[in-house]
Amino acid sequence: MEKESSLRIVPTAEIRVKDRQRKTVDPASVKALAKSITEQGLLHPIVCVEQDGALSLVAGERRLRAIALIAGAKTMYHCNGEWVKGTHIPCTLVSDQGELQLRQVELEENIQRIDLSWQDRVQAIDALHTLRVAANPKHTVGATGEELGGGEARREVAQAQVLARHLDNPAVAAARSRREAMGIASRIVEAEFRAVQEKHAKKKKSKHVLRHGDFRTMYDEKTFDCVIADPPYGMEASDFGDAAKLAHTYEDDPQEALDLNLELVQYAWDCTKDNAHMYLFLDIENFLTIRLRAEQVGWTPWRTPLIWHKAGTQGHAPLGERGFRRVHELILFCSRGDKAFGTIHNDVISQSIQRDRLVAAQKPVELYKKLLNLSCSPGELVLDPCCGSGTIFPAAAECFLTATGIEKDAETAKLAQSRLDELSE
Repeated sequence: MEKESSLRIVPTAEIRVKDRQRKTVDPASVKALAKSITEQGLLHPIVCVEQDGALSLVAGERRLRAIALIAGAKTMYHCNGEWVKGTHIPCTLVSDQGELQLRQVELEENIQRIDLSWQDRVQAIDALHTLRVAANPKHTVGATGEELGGGEARREVAQAQVLARHLDNPAVAAARSRREAMGIASRIVEAEFRAVQEKHAKKKKSKHVLRHGDFRTMYDEKTFDCVIADPPYGMEASDFGDAAKLAHTYEDDPQEALDLNLELVQYAWDCTKDNAHMYLFLDIENFLTIRLRAEQVGWTPWRTPLIWHKAGTQGHAPLGERGFRRVHELILFCSRGDKAFGTIHNDVISQSIQRDRLVAAQKPVELYKKLLNLSCSPGELVLDPCCGSGTIFPAAAECFLTATGIEKDAETAKLAQSRLDELSE
């Protein structure tokens, strides 16, 4: 991010410290930094912005506190070859670019100097993302994650949204790490959702589990034997209107969908046992990218996609008479460890579509059953992290498996709950 800046040496007493992203500053680290400054000098000036005729700190509170200790000792120190009085501090002034830009400057600068506590970091990231969305309602979690470095940062932004809203819970706030906190917060969210389910339940409890939320905010370490997922393809299907015939309940933005798929293969790896399989429905445009990511994570991908042939269907003709009728979808298959198939099967699987679909992207129960029977033995645990209207539940039940489904959209989760309830009748 480009910013106008200039360097000044100003009295420390003139600098205002507003609400900081760093909520706590370790006194021992401040004392150690003060000693380092007196012996070796100040390596980096603090960052301020001039607002309403006064200087407000943007980044460098730990350095400001260290200089305050030096001022008490009436000590001189040097910075960039200049000697500075202990009552003053070198300051880089950035132009007043608004709260959004200043928050980003502070976050980036603080992380570069000394990492925030995980509590302060999630609050800062959540605040930054909130500001981004306020400025542009179409701004995505993936976009914020990309600004912070991409990769794991995308998941960190999604988790920050959850953790920032649960920091008032003592158990979450006291966690030793973000990972541990997410485990606690996930259990809290799960308990709240299950409580709502049980409040309205009129049937016996199912062994299957439905979670309402985003899989990127959850942890299930080495729990499942198989993952089967049908995430958004990134074809902007949510904009098809009447041509889609059935409502899509997600934003199928190409980049956001690809980001989600890349994170999904990592999540699937984290939550599966040492011997496991994964089936991932995807678009051909992203096959090589997602296959490469799966291999980097640790999966052993099947080199070519499995083909689901939609037998007996008219399919979809995107170009009308100028093109072909599409009657297939692709599946990325990955394995880990020595998990074997129940039987050898062709890589083309014929299965008619389900006519009574609840949502547009819904896959047939019979197709899920074929895939699950290939990979699973009775009693094993299966996961669908983007379960939609809940195809995984009847499919798993008929294969004598125990399923966990995760669905982010509240209305679609209700459809999945209805299918889950039907299994308990």
